[in-house]
Amino acid sequence: MTEKVKRAYSKLNIKFKVCIVLSLVAILLTSFILIASAGSGISFSGQTPAAGTITGNAAPLISLQASAEEGTIAADDVQMVLNGASVTPALSLSSGIYTISHTPAQKLEDGSQSVSVSVYDTIGGLKTTDWSFTVDAAPKASSWYPAKGSTVTVTNPKVSVYVKDTFDNLNANSLAVRLNGEPVGAALQFKGYIDACTETWIIQSYKEGTISLNTSGLPEGNNTVEISIADINGNVMVETWSFKVDTLPVSSKWTPAKDSTVTTASPAISLYVTAKTELNNQSVNAKLNSEPVAATLEYKGYIDSCTDTWVIQSYKEGTIKINPSGLQDGINTVEMSIADNAGNRLDETWSFTVAETPKITGLFPVNGSENVAVTKVSAIIKDNTAVNWDGVRLYINNNEVNFTYNEETGELTGNYNFPTGNHQVKLEAVDMNGNKSTANWSFVSSSSAPDLTKLQYFSNGMTIINGMLKFSAQLNDSVDINDNVTLKLNGAPLDMDFRFKGYTDTCTDQYIITSRKEAYVSYEKKVIDGQNLTLELFAENKYGYSRTWTWTFNVLTPPTITNITPVKYGVTELQPAISAVIGDNDHIASIVMKLNGVDVDYEYDPNTGKLTYIPSEPLSNETKYTVSLTAADGIGLTADSTWKFIVNTYPDMYDGNVTSCQSCHENQNNRPKPNEAIHPGHLFQFDNHYDYCDSCHIYITVPDICSGCHSGEEIPDPWPPHNEYPGTKYSPKYYNTSEPLRVTTNREEWDCIICHQPGAGTKSGSSWWNAPLLNNHDIPQLHFAPLTPDSESCTECHARSLTREHAREGRVDKNGQPITCSTCHDSTDQLVAGAITAKDTSCTACHANADHESLHVSSVDTYCGECHIGSLTSEHLDNAVTTGTKGYSCQTCHVSTRKEVTRSIETSRRNCTSCHTEGHNVYFADEVPDDIPLHDSFNWTTPMEAEIFAGENGVPADYVSGQVVMSNRRSDMTQDNIWNFYNDFLTSNGWERLSYTVSNDGLRFVAEFNKGSRNVLINFFNTPSRTGEGSPVPAGYRLEIWYN
Repeated sequence: MTEKVKRAYSKLNIKFKVCIVLSLVAILLTSFILIASAGSGISFSGQTPAAGTITGNAAPLISLQASAEEGTIAADDVQMVLNGASVTPALSLSSGIYTISHTPAQKLEDGSQSVSVSVYDTIGGLKTTDWSFTVDAAPKASSWYPAKGSTVTVTNPKVSVYVKDTFDNLNANSLAVRLNGEPVGAALQFKGYIDACTETWIIQSYKEGTISLNTSGLPEGNNTVEISIADINGNVMVETWSFKVDTLPVSSKWTPAKDSTVTTASPAISLYVTAKTELNNQSVNAKLNSEPVAATLEYKGYIDSCTDTWVIQSYKEGTIKINPSGLQDGINTVEMSIADNAGNRLDETWSFTVAETPKITGLFPVNGSENVAVTKVSAIIKDNTAVNWDGVRLYINNNEVNFTYNEETGELTGNYNFPTGNHQVKLEAVDMNGNKSTANWSFVSSSSAPDLTKLQYFSNGMTIINGMLKFSAQLNDSVDINDNVTLKLNGAPLDMDFRFKGYTDTCTDQYIITSRKEAYVSYEKKVIDGQNLTLELFAENKYGYSRTWTWTFNVLTPPTITNITPVKYGVTELQPAISAVIGDNDHIASIVMKLNGVDVDYEYDPNTGKLTYIPSEPLSNETKYTVSLTAADGIGLTADSTWKFIVNTYPDMYDGNVTSCQSCHENQNNRPKPNEAIHPGHLFQFDNHYDYCDSCHIYITVPDICSGCHSGEEIPDPWPPHNEYPGTKYSPKYYNTSEPLRVTTNREEWDCIICHQPGAGTKSGSSWWNAPLLNNHDIPQLHFAPLTPDSESCTECHARSLTREHAREGRVDKNGQPITCSTCHDSTDQLVAGAITAKDTSCTACHANADHESLHVSSVDTYCGECHIGSLTSEHLDNAVTTGTKGYSCQTCHVSTRKEVTRSIETSRRNCTSCHTEGHNVYFADEVPDDIPLHDSFNWTTPMEAEIFAGENGVPADYVSGQVVMSNRRSDMTQDNIWNFYNDFLTSNGWERLSYTVSNDGLRFVAEFNKGSRNVLINFFNTPSRTGEGSPVPAGYRLEIWYN
């Protein structure tokens, strides 16, 4: 590019340059990129004032330096913008570097200043730089007093403002002040302090200080201050602000209210006044309807309850009062004035209207009173003008009636014959100005006896056939009923229940009477039989009005059936005595007793009325029996009673914990407590919780205590706080008394069976609802094994209910633990799980491989085997040589009461000598059970019956029914060796240690162990006596092992 082209290019304006550049882009894109890249070689430096700095010069030199790596700066194209406005900068060149500068002709305003400089080089490159700085030249104001927009309560406040310049000293001679537009004198005190020694003001800075001026007599309302001051460089600050002067007392609480209407001619008139300084009570003036009246000022305060004097709390506020009387109807105007101690005066004027209604007094009968035989009502009507008697109205019990009046005295009288009862009176009175007033009152007139308003369970001429007189009556009166009410049968007073209307206080358990105008009489007891019996009820009120009601009735008593027995779950006698007592006022004509629907042959004692039946054959175990009894007397009256009992000699599996139910019942939610998790969120059918705790508690003997505080409230948590008292005991209520309950007292705090067993009356809601019974079932019955020809004989030894069978003594799981619901229902055994899924309760479902024969195998030597069989079942049931004619069965052994037999079965001992102590004229020696070891260092006796030693000193009483073995003595044994041997052996064979007692000298011990229903006691001693008494004997130690 030639010099001529360069000069021509540099003189073009921006628009032409842009067009040229765009053209070059379209034709030679690559060349443009190179040119643009070369243009980026322009650089800036030395910006003044520097970016972000503060200067106190209001017209500072603004400059920077620019240079180009290629070409030179195009001087004609340098542009500078100051605060958005273009300015013409000066350029100077030195050593290829241009200095671009500008000094504002006018002072810049304080604040941020923005600068932008754009530069072209001679090859077309463009670069722009921007920066800003701050001008802080003029002084600044702060700490205004009075504060901007504030209110002062004096007319002579001292006005001040604090002024500060950042860079320059203040020019005190430039100070000028105006107050409300008028020049005033003011002073500038530079920043400093008072020298304590010279008491002179020591100036610390001439750049800041306080401007102040004194004022007086400022007008009420807004006042404006204008202050100007410059620094020594002539930078001027002008500060203007306003404040408000408010010194006059303020009025409020007009009584009567402005423009209001009052209905009395003697209203209390008052005005509340508040001032900035104390009020002057001598300055009070008042006028009423332009006439001066006496007025008082009562300063703010209160009446001291001890001294009955007015205690002043503030002299700056109070109430101006006047007390007029006899004002005329119409508008009345009040004028009041008062000044404070500073002389500021308040003048207040307002009006109100008097529209006094007629005054009604002297009501007769007195409102709320009780009276005898009232015949008239009366009242006195007065007005501050005159009563308009044509507008007066009198109403009795909502009916308008006539009246007479005395215009001079104002008395009105209405004659009326009032019957007994409560009466309402309404009187309307108007004056000549149309002002109206109304009086309402009521009273009671009594001229008759109490009324019998309700009679229940009894009627005239009725016949009672159960011998029970049930009577309930309600008495009402308009006045109090006396408490001398009587109920007589054939002239003889009955011990009736009498009470007035009221309630029982739950805290004191006392009956609180709420009204004596309502009373209740009740009676429910047995009475004599008879025809045309007379019942009389007498009642009287407080005024002596009384009445007697008389009825006749008949009483015929049918037979009674009491003392029924057994009504029980778990009757253990298979031939129980079934009995009842039959009572009657006449003679018994017939008695029918049935057991499970079959007539039975009972015994009856007519003297005692007791009827008894004992079955001639044993009843079936695990069976429910129903007894029905009907008795009829000579006149055809009958009595019926039905009750049930369950025969069961087996133990029931424990199911008192919620976890027992969770075997079959799934959790309903994720609550942490089992009793909450297994129930839905609300425990009854309507799915709400409110205060119906009684929906459950009504069925158990623990009362609902929540409703005492939360009656009528909705309890937010559907699970109230239970499980707080684990020792709580309760029983069912409202159950079927003829149905034997299996569980009558809870075994744990949440015992599901209490509410969910057959016979329980628990419904899915309170008993007064028409709600269905809760799901209830008999756990043992649900687990009955079906009877088949092959399994029927099993019941001779086994319980039919699986839960009972598995709860019997000695029934343990594979770990030696008692069997529970979870043992089967949580079992992983395929046979057990499959049986539960299929609901198969047959024994073979889980015990398919059970072999009774193998459980009864015994050892018989060669000689005995010539006649006897090694299997106990075959020996006792099928051996024609030894027992063929004796008729033995499984029951012979398994229900035997012989202790030798029962302990053999319990310990699974199958040797002959366990049950048979002799045979063939030979005495047999028994064997010690295999899980009770005999230390081989000792010689031992054969097992002996412990009862041989009963009564001897030291014999353990709990083992007298068992057996004992004794050793010889040895002196080479120690307590530790013997204890370790027995403790290790027994615990490793399933025995659990119950106790271990060592003698004081550490040489002897007594230890007791348990295993299922069995117990063993080891006594190791070296004294003459087994009790450890006496000195050790030279022969040494002896062991005694007692077991049962």
